[in-house]
Amino acid sequence: MALSKKNANIGTYIAKYSSMCPLLVTGLGGLYSRLPSSLEISTIDWYRITPDDVTDIPELTLFMNSLEFCNAVIQVAHDEIRYQLLDFLYQGFIVPVLGPAILQ
Repeated sequence: MALSKKNANIGTYIAKYSSMCPLLVTGLGGLYSRLPSSLEISTIDWYRITPDDVTDIPELTLFMNSLEFCNAVIQVAHDEIRYQLLDFLYQGFIVPVLGPAILQ
């Protein structure tokens, strides 16, 4: 991805002709669907997920790693790839997957 930032032809090719962005977002949606639908809360003052919680739930670890990878790609990739990945994240994950889950 860092090479795509230095060479516009590579960035354009990846953004327009590869399926990298849809695959990353589809994988993120698949990992999100594997998350548990509820969490067991052990203390009454629980209010956030800690790093220990992430390591205790393997599905959450996989989801967070994938999300961090998408973020890393956005940080180093060519602008065309960045914009396409952000668009796919919004149109293919946040709106159809995360939106309904938040509204429940």
